Amino acid sequence: RRVHGGNVLFSSLKMIPSSMKSSESSSASRFFGLGGMYKPRNKKEKQPEAFTPALNDVLKEFEITGFDSDSYANKFFSENKENLARKHCEELMQKKVTVADELKAKVFLRYGDFIGASNEIASIENSMVQLRGLLSDFKATLKSLETSNLWLDTNSRRREEETGGIEEYAVDSSGEVGSIQWLSELPDELDSLLIERNFTESVTLLDQFKSLDLAIPDGSKLAIIKMEVEERQRRLLDLLSHDLQDPTLKKTDVQRIVSMLTKLGHREAARDTYLKSRSKLIQAQVKRLNFQGELSVYIQNMSDVIFQNLQIAANDFRELFMVGEGNNKSMMSGFMVWIADELHTFCTLFRSQVFGIAALSTVGDCLRACMMSCKKVEQYGLSVGFMIQKILGRELGQAVESHVQTVAAELQAATSQENWLALPVSVTETIQSNDRRTSAKVDKSAPSASKKTSSADVSKTVRYIKLTESAKVLFGRLHRFVSDFHKVFSPQYYAGLSYQIYPAALDGVTQLIEDYVSWLADAAKGEALNDQQMISLLANLHYIKTELLPQITNRFEKLAVHPLIQELKKCVTVVEEEFQRSMESFCERRAFDLVTDKFDRQRSEYQRHDDLSREVPAASAAVVKVTDFLELFYAMLTDTLDKRTSDKWFPVLLEQCLDNLELLFFGDNVEEIAFGRGGVQLLTLDLKYFQEFTVRKGWNNSTINKIIESIIDQALESKRGSPLELLPDVWFSTAVSKALDPRLPPPKGTTSVPSTSGLEEEGNSDSN
Repeated sequence: RRVHGGNVLFSSLKMIPSSMKSSESSSASRFFGLGGMYKPRNKKEKQPEAFTPALNDVLKEFEITGFDSDSYANKFFSENKENLARKHCEELMQKKVTVADELKAKVFLRYGDFIGASNEIASIENSMVQLRGLLSDFKATLKSLETSNLWLDTNSRRREEETGGIEEYAVDSSGEVGSIQWLSELPDELDSLLIERNFTESVTLLDQFKSLDLAIPDGSKLAIIKMEVEERQRRLLDLLSHDLQDPTLKKTDVQRIVSMLTKLGHREAARDTYLKSRSKLIQAQVKRLNFQGELSVYIQNMSDVIFQNLQIAANDFRELFMVGEGNNKSMMSGFMVWIADELHTFCTLFRSQVFGIAALSTVGDCLRACMMSCKKVEQYGLSVGFMIQKILGRELGQAVESHVQTVAAELQAATSQENWLALPVSVTETIQSNDRRTSAKVDKSAPSASKKTSSADVSKTVRYIKLTESAKVLFGRLHRFVSDFHKVFSPQYYAGLSYQIYPAALDGVTQLIEDYVSWLADAAKGEALNDQQMISLLANLHYIKTELLPQITNRFEKLAVHPLIQELKKCVTVVEEEFQRSMESFCERRAFDLVTDKFDRQRSEYQRHDDLSREVPAASAAVVKVTDFLELFYAMLTDTLDKRTSDKWFPVLLEQCLDNLELLFFGDNVEEIAFGRGGVQLLTLDLKYFQEFTVRKGWNNSTINKIIESIIDQALESKRGSPLELLPDVWFSTAVSKALDPRLPPPKGTTSVPSTSGLEEEGNSDSN
């Protein structure tokens, strides 16, 4: 079966060259213009060889249409012995290989001719397709020409009929004579020229007709001709305007069309059409821009496309419309209106892409990119930057106000979830070439000391402060807002617009700080905060005054000097006053709670009657608890606030504690306490203990000593007239040292307890 199929394939291949005669091929080549592409074969080419006789004999049985392999096998074994089967199979396999090899040889012998013939047939078919197209075009052209000729003949006969009864010549207003024949043929001539798109000759004929200035009475044949000529002129104007709207026209073609429209008296129409074509060109180029990557890059590309096209249009406009005679002011006025319209279109695109979507820093980058493009075209005489600033000024101011409102909303959300837990925040100061920059970032592991790194040109100092979550939001958002505003504020590109939005940014920052400080003041007046939370609140106020406000003010002053900066500086005074009020109120409230909690007036140890002189006792348990709490409270205060502020305000707390202790025992509205024999001595010992404690901690001052002396004097005054054994200062010093030394050794080179003259005098008087 495979051999039979091969014979069929070979027969089909063998028939191909015989059907293509040399004479027919050459005539087809000449007809279709194929040249030397078709080459007829030589008739004496070698013909394929037939199968060998031996192989043909063997294959006869296999060529039978109904060949059955089972019948063939049964017949073989009936006629031969079984030992011949293997040998017969080998012979069949050899014949199979032989048949396959001969088939390949015969097929590939004509394969090249087959491929060549296929290529020639394909080429002939393509030529036939081209010929059919040319014939179709030729028929369409003939039909168009026949229609035009018919229309021209009809109009010519009509002209002859119309002009048959008038004079041969017409006289114009100046006395010149024009041919009636030429005038009657002018509409047809214009029709022919418009069909041929010979606009230059058409304009020349119309100009000649216009120059005749004929005195044509109404209702005459010449009036009809004039109307028809004007109708052709309108068609010409439409065609020229349509061509001028093509934004891909070359400059020479544009000049030619504008010149023809100017000759026809339609200079303004030419201007408007030309500017519309420029608008289409700009729109097409903007649509081809790809938005990939940063928004500022896309705005930069869009600005370059628009402003460069405006600059090119301005240069071409001067050459096309601002030369020669004419109303150049009117032409330039129309051009400026077009410029304004294009800038409004650009600003509309800018608004849709930037305002309301992008961050303030991105707005600054995009606006700077836009103004950089304006600067590029200004050197060629096209200044449009001021118009951009005027159009975008309102939106930019709204963008700044919107960003301030966003910060206010974030701050309000943070205050509503405030837990008054102060976390460490690192403040990095970088000093480089007399330029100091400060930045803040959250760091959960605050080291105990500042870290310093320095190099030849750069010196960095990292300090740590503690802020609550709402204060961190305030610090971070305001620093980021000022950084973003730095990108928007660019006097070198748009000075007027920069100084227009500067007050809005400055006023917004001031308002944010004032609102937050007011919220902190209200929170400080409440009683729901514990000591640690209250200290965290005070730390927020303190670092707003010492860190945030100086940094923000300095950054605004680097941008520009404005009267509103004084309002921002006044915030420092407002925050300082609020911090002092809150700290004083906190110290007073905490001291009162501490004294009333630790000292029980009704069951006081100062009502004891035993003499303390027999042994050196320790201070009372109440004063020891007070000093223990004060030491812990000071550590908590210095951990959240800086040491300088803690050392300044902690003595105020001690003074408040002593004042409340004095009021507890000797206030005007309290019942006089009954001191026992050793009660005054124990009270004096406690006060000496408290005094020495403040000295050793470095908190002592003259006010504390005066209050202590006042309390001792009042205690002695209450016992005047009662027998009191003299206890010298050495006794109190020994008792206080014995109590304090294990927990707080005295500094080297210092004395223990100052003398109390009132006690000595009282003892001497009793002794006397």
